[in-house]
Parts: sequence; C-alpha cells; structure tokens
Amino acid sequence: MEGRSVSSKMEANGTDELKVPLLQPSNGGTTSAFPTVLDRDVRVRAVTFRVGGISCASCAVSIETAVGQLNGVESVAVSPLQGHAAVRYIPELISPQKIKEAIEDAGFTVSEFPEQDIAVCRFRVKGMACTSCSESVERALSTVDGVKKAVVGLALEEAKVHYDPNLTDTAHILEAVEDAGFGAELITA
Repeated sequence: MEGRSVSSKMEANGTDELKVPLLQPSNGGTTSAFPTVLDRDVRVRAVTFRVGGISCASCAVSIETAVGQLNGVESVAVSPLQGHAAVRYIPELISPQKIKEAIEDAGFTVSEFPEQDIAVCRFRVKGMACTSCSESVERALSTVDGVKKAVVGLALEEAKVHYDPNLTDTAHILEAVEDAGFGAELITA
C-alpha cells in the first residue's frame, strides 16, 4: 500500500461494505450456515452396531470415514475399546442395513445390531374368508423388511404387526397386504 494507510483504504471502499453479510441468499433474506431440524423437517434416528475387528484408533477412523461419507448420515462415533459404532442418520435417505453394509465393505464384521425401536400397528384386513387367507396375509407381512412379528385374526379381520420403524413404515406394511390380494385399512399406528 504505497503511501496509503489502512484507514484511508477503508474510506475509499466505504464502511458500508463492512456491514454486508458474506453469505446472502438471492431473495434478500438471511441465511444460516447451520441448518436446524426445522429447516430440513426430517427425523434423525440413531442406531448402534457391534463391530468386530477393531484393533486400534486407525480402525475407528476407517469406519467413521466410510460411514460418514454416506448420504443421510449425520454423525458417526466409533469406540475401539467397546467395539461399537453409533450412527445418527436420516431414515428417509438411508437405512441401517446400508450403513451396516458400508462397515462390512470397510473390512469389519458387524454382528446383528440391536433393535432400536419396535413399533406396533393394527389394521383391518378385508377379503379374508378362511384360515388359508389369514396365513397368506401373515406370510406377506413376514416378507416385509423390518417386520418382527405379525398376527392376523380371521374372526376380527384384524392384523397386529410389530416392526422396526428404522426399516419400514405402515405404508409399506399395508402395501404388502394389498399386494397379496387383500384390502387393508390402518386402525392404529
């Protein structure tokens, strides 16, 4: 700055430039570098895996790197001493099964992860005429990924399903019943 002081440079450019935020949305509103849950309107869930083959901190970093780059993963914390990987994720973008596969692809073994949540729903089943029909509905429900238990009552024309909401939802459960040729109407979720 030949012959000019810092204060004269500020005066030359104007002090108003110092008040303008660096990140401005095009619509003139304000923006935040840290989006909130309300901004995204999503649910974040957590799952913990028991991981075998972790022998050092470098192994933990390998798992954190492999899982952390997956779309839908919010955070990953691996404990080499306990052999656990705790993952926070967005179920609309990724499933626990995909996260498990990423850990295995990184060269580690994953014993079956503990069930995090079990939800129960009841729904009316239409079109069943005999025990063979109710057994068909139970078989259809048991093929849905995430369904842990399904009981179908022919006399009441109802089904009660225990499922992992991290893996499926009531819409997929009802769809499986309808694909089997029966009507389904949610009673309680």
